[in-house]
Order: sequence, then C-alpha cells, then structure tokens
Amino acid sequence: MVKYFWELMTKMITGCLTVMIFYFMLSLIMGFFVSLLWNTLMPVLFGLCTISYWQGFLLMILCCILFARININYKK
Repeated sequence: MVKYFWELMTKMITGCLTVMIFYFMLSLIMGFFVSLLWNTLMPVLFGLCTISYWQGFLLMILCCILFARININYKK
C-alpha cells in the first residue's frame, strides 16, 4: 500500500514538473514572437521604438494578466 502511494506520488510530481517546464518553454517562445511582431509592425505603423526580447516577454505576461478571463464558479 505504501509502495503504491509513493509510485503514484512520483508520477504526479513528474507530471506536474513536465507541465510546468512545457508552459515555461512555451512562454519563452511566445515572448520571442511578441517582440518579433512588435518590432515588425509598431515602428512602421505608429513610429514607436523597438523592444528587446525580455520586454516582449514581459509585455506578453502583462497582457495575460490584464486580459485573461477569470472564471470562478461558486456552486453550492
């Protein structure tokens, strides 16, 4: 019984770490695309300055915070 518990916990922890690493890598890649799109479009269209990779990454994080849909269900 204890052995089964530890095997299950190991699988759950490994799965959670895998998902966390996947989302972290995905956010790094999306930061690259945000900075690429910004540097391609914004200086030409609006005369704005270009941004670095980390500024694009943080802009993506900010947009996720501001525009993410929060769905809270209070079921009784």
